[in-house]
Amino acid sequence: MVAGIVLPAAQGYYLNADNVPQAAARIAAFEQWSRTYGLRWAAVGLDIEPNFGQLAQLRRQRWRLLATLAQRSAAFGHMARARKSYAQLVDQIRAWGDPVQIYQMPYVPAEHAVHTTLADRLLTTPEVRGD
Repeated sequence: MVAGIVLPAAQGYYLNADNVPQAAARIAAFEQWSRTYGLRWAAVGLDIEPNFGQLAQLRRQRWRLLATLAQRSAAFGHMARARKSYAQLVDQIRAWGDPVQIYQMPYVPAEHAVHTTLADRLLTTPEVRGD
């Protein structure tokens, strides 16, 4: 069975650049739970997607939308830190002996094929590589 890691609903479910600490805590709790009950997994899945609740809120407040998108378009450091943190979390899961599956939005492969990260920065979806 493949285990999917998601956050509590109040935190937006999906993993992204804005919730790395929460994702790390959730993964640590999952690992402890799996160990406590002797569970083994065919793989562990990480779903990297935008915070849709936040995007919906920004859509309703259009004046904040433009400012937020402009700020995110220049968020190279924020995304680099998120990529590094998620790579470490993937390595941690692999160290338990479990392969890692990454689920991302359909635009990600196309964006990477043309060597850009604008959509990733705008939607706070760092590139994460799994197995």
